[in-house]
Amino acid sequence: MARYKAYGVWLLTFLGILLVEAITPLKVGIPPVWELCISILATYAVMSLVTHERPLSSLWRVLLAEVKTPRAQRVRRSRPVDRSLKIVRKAP
Repeated sequence: MARYKAYGVWLLTFLGILLVEAITPLKVGIPPVWELCISILATYAVMSLVTHERPLSSLWRVLLAEVKTPRAQRVRRSRPVDRSLKIVRKAP
């Protein structure tokens, strides 16, 4: 038995997929079988994370926090150079 929020998540996912296909040069078939399948699978994945302790709104807040969190800058590490070593080349 589906929870009522699952219907809304499915509808938004389905309309989002159709919107992406309308903007991009993709062809939407009649009936939109692949779009239905993708939206059902996406809804199943999202709703598997929703519980009584973790409502749907908290998932949205966690996603926004993850996207907006500043990331640490990557430090370019170079190889240490030992200046005390001298390179001696042999004469030919």
